[in-house]
Amino acid sequence: MSRFRWQDCCVAILGLWLVISPFVLGYDLPSPGKISWISWNFISSGTAVFAVSVLTVINDRLWQKWAQVIIGIWLAASPWLLAFAGIFSARVNAWTAGIAIAALALSVISDEHEPFVRTRRRARYRR
Repeated sequence: MSRFRWQDCCVAILGLWLVISPFVLGYDLPSPGKISWISWNFISSGTAVFAVSVLTVINDRLWQKWAQVIIGIWLAASPWLLAFAGIFSARVNAWTAGIAIAALALSVISDEHEPFVRTRRRARYRR
């Protein structure tokens, strides 16, 4: 089992928030019992973020953090890529959650893998 980091807990909570946010904020629900593609974007992204966070707690790997960064960037860009930038609550939710997830994952990458980065920098400057 890996070491507990507060960033992993925050990312997991953000993943759960993304899953329930379409229902809490009520954006783009076409009719009762049907879920729109915008909502599916948040539900699938939140499920992926939460699953990767749980995997990180069980067995921490660098690829898991990079997966969180990629999902965070996807969320931040999804209002334009999926053409729902006109829905204010969905757009702000995607921006804030995406940027927060990517920033938290990058902070863990920079903290945990700093010796690797330093070694590569030294090797580059020696040439």
